Amino acid sequence: MKKVVLFMTSAMLLFAGCAKEELTSEPQEIGFRAYNFKQTKAPIESAVYGTDAPNFKVFAALDREGNYLTNYASSEKYFETEVAYDKTDTYKIWRPWSSTDSKFIKYYWPMSGSLTFVAVSPATANSDFANQAATLTVTDFSSSTTVAEQADLMYSKITSALDLKSANTVQYDGSVKTGVPVVFNHALAQVAFMAENKEASANTIQINKIQITEVANKGTLTVVKDVASSDNGLVDGWKTTTTDDATFVSLSENEVKTIGERAEKLGSPLMLIPQTLAEDIKLEVTYSMTQINGVDVPKTTKRVSKMLSEIVGDKLNANKKYTITLSIGADEILFSPSIVEWSTADEEYQIK
Repeated sequence: MKKVVLFMTSAMLLFAGCAKEELTSEPQEIGFRAYNFKQTKAPIESAVYGTDAPNFKVFAALDREGNYLTNYASSEKYFETEVAYDKTDTYKIWRPWSSTDSKFIKYYWPMSGSLTFVAVSPATANSDFANQAATLTVTDFSSSTTVAEQADLMYSKITSALDLKSANTVQYDGSVKTGVPVVFNHALAQVAFMAENKEASANTIQINKIQITEVANKGTLTVVKDVASSDNGLVDGWKTTTTDDATFVSLSENEVKTIGERAEKLGSPLMLIPQTLAEDIKLEVTYSMTQINGVDVPKTTKRVSKMLSEIVGDKLNANKKYTITLSIGADEILFSPSIVEWSTADEEYQIK
């Protein structure tokens, strides 16, 4: 009989085993299974990690005494694998995957000792888990400046899947499922935009472009024993370079939007590396007017530039969603930011 394994990610990943009903000494296969099949796109906003979400990577460390946080210096690397969704009728679960051989592979629970799991999404991130130092590293990560290709970088903590000897039983949605709980944490900051026309009955205003300039866009994330430090100039474990700045466009010239009196979403959210906001990191908004005080006028275009730090504060932090509302009138543009937790420790991303 196959038992379910599920990862639930801020994603709850549930790992699970495949075991025979009769009592035997055969090892249990470590697998991954989802409950439903709802789609999701980056950035991941809700407690769902859909079957169309990126493959992720899992690291497993073996401690023969069953106490990893005490004995991690003598722990052993058990496996490192990419995980993909197997949609065949036989499985319909998330399973270890070999991209080199383009096929699914199998790993089994050890007969003694315990396993501790750490995961990173997406699998394409250059990540490594040094089990004997209890340190997770994502090296030279850059967020794509093409919005449609941006990755929602996430990682799990040691303590979310610590010292496990077999598939766990976890209560979820009123039913008992079998698996290993692994909770993903957002490693990036998200910046989104809304806009409103302060005098929509008299003025016609179009937003032509929204962009953030000169953002540090290459960095290395280091998490030591679940701590993403902000010491020594780091921001949430991130150390950025000074030579890979980039401009991120939320709304481009071919996406011109006429705004109304009620604030509405505008453009695409931007996924940015947490960092201290230098003076040259600016929000630039280009807008035009074709009617002022009810009178049609030749199209006039203005560009407003403001230091991002003056709007949201001196840093962009991980797992924060910054929503900037543009309130535009005939003679001015105002910025009204709000900052919320993107997800909390109580939220779970269910792989579906």
